[in-house]
Amino acid sequence: MIIRGKPFDAVMDLVGGEMTDTFIDTMIFDMKARSTYPRLSIAGASGGNISEILWTRIYLYQVQIFGVSHGTREEADQLMAWIRDGQLKPVLHGAFKLSDLHHAEVYFENRGSNYLGKIVNVPDAQWNEHGKPFTLGNV
Repeated sequence: MIIRGKPFDAVMDLVGGEMTDTFIDTMIFDMKARSTYPRLSIAGASGGNISEILWTRIYLYQVQIFGVSHGTREEADQLMAWIRDGQLKPVLHGAFKLSDLHHAEVYFENRGSNYLGKIVNVPDAQWNEHGKPFTLGNV
């Protein structure tokens, strides 16, 4: 996957399981387009504690893997500043209205949806401004 002509520099894996391999794929497919080595941070395992990884891809593409448990308030503030300044661009897969929370949960649980990125719930009162451009509709 390419964002604005560039492969992902880093992925924060909150899912684990089968998704870890997919996340690695998103970073290593075009190494010639990179100026840094890919970084994979593991911060969760909602998709399972066990992932099958081809270790040759890790060392051939020099993927850096980090374990992350949680951060400080100052680190969270720094992260938000990077996002606001455009230095860090989180991947947003799509949005659901908060009133459609159940549909969002079903979509999230269905790993067959093949989503990559965040799925967010937006309060109905803010839907037109913040959610509608990213709507997933009736998927």
